[in-house]
Amino acid sequence: MQNFKYSQSAGLVNFETFHWICRIVLHATVLVKCCTEAHVTVDPPSHLEIYDPGYLGMLDISWHAADRKGDCAVIYELQYQNGAGNRWKSIRTKHLKHRAAFNLSNEISVKIRTQLKGPCINGSQIWSDWREANYSVPVTGTPESKIGHFQCIYYNWELLKCSWSPGKLHNLTSNYELQYWHKGLSHKMICDSYQSTNGINTGCIFQSEQLEHYTDFFVCVTGTAGSLPIRPSYFVFQLQDIVKPAAPEELSVFKTESNEMLLEWKLPEGTVPLRCLKFEIQYKEENDIWKTEPEQRETMSVIDKSNSSNIFCARVRGKVNMFCAADGFWSDWSPEICWKDIFQRSCSIRPKSWYWKWMDL
Repeated sequence: MQNFKYSQSAGLVNFETFHWICRIVLHATVLVKCCTEAHVTVDPPSHLEIYDPGYLGMLDISWHAADRKGDCAVIYELQYQNGAGNRWKSIRTKHLKHRAAFNLSNEISVKIRTQLKGPCINGSQIWSDWREANYSVPVTGTPESKIGHFQCIYYNWELLKCSWSPGKLHNLTSNYELQYWHKGLSHKMICDSYQSTNGINTGCIFQSEQLEHYTDFFVCVTGTAGSLPIRPSYFVFQLQDIVKPAAPEELSVFKTESNEMLLEWKLPEGTVPLRCLKFEIQYKEENDIWKTEPEQRETMSVIDKSNSSNIFCARVRGKVNMFCAADGFWSDWSPEICWKDIFQRSCSIRPKSWYWKWMDL
């Protein structure tokens, strides 16, 4: 090591010696920090459990805390997957439980680890290993007894209809039962208004007072009590994402002085507000080919008409927009309305005025 040199004229340790002292102190600090962190470990949470409270897919995940290390903060990273190949969802929490929605038709995988962060490890962070658990409902009934083609449509934000095609039942007394639950209910409920085909339940109708929006709606179609086991089918969705509005009403078409076609219509009767709707317009002229306009949120539109066309037909339909739902169904088309110019271009003398009439095809 280089000897310290003292300058009597300056009364200071020279710069080269000072530089070496700084380097020694820095390396010593890093070495102490590394040695300290190397001896600090953290365990994963223990007793990871998945509990089914009977809500047809809303499950409770719980665990026991890892041992605390001095004054460090402890955070848990929880990841869960609903079916092989589906993406993992992840949350970080200080709590010891979490409730999440799952489709019980698929196997559920859960894993959790501990994060340690704070002064006990010099302000850095370390992670534990993962702790894992799996859950699936017991399989009952034969595969051919399971329903198919299940679909639910929430008509005009008022009436929910779910339907399915039956499987093969091996007992004349067996039938299907639809169970459902959402967070507004204290326990799962059973459908009280079935639609049937040849005595077999193939659908269920819900009134608006039985429903709740912007929350998960869980459904299980299984066998009725006392019947032979039927393979259950599970579904989870949110009502605002399966709305089918009623068709727009009172569509009218006018020709303006600038040879444009003005379309106006009214909202259908129901509870879907205008702010939640978008509309699609189709029109055709004499070539009888439908053309589609860009989607819009207003209840009127102006479309350029071909100068050579004497007829202009239009129709419009609606759908819940992205500001109120993630998905949905298009309404039926409104009745097709046509404007027709009764002036015949082959006439040698033009009348002084133009006339048109409405035709509801």
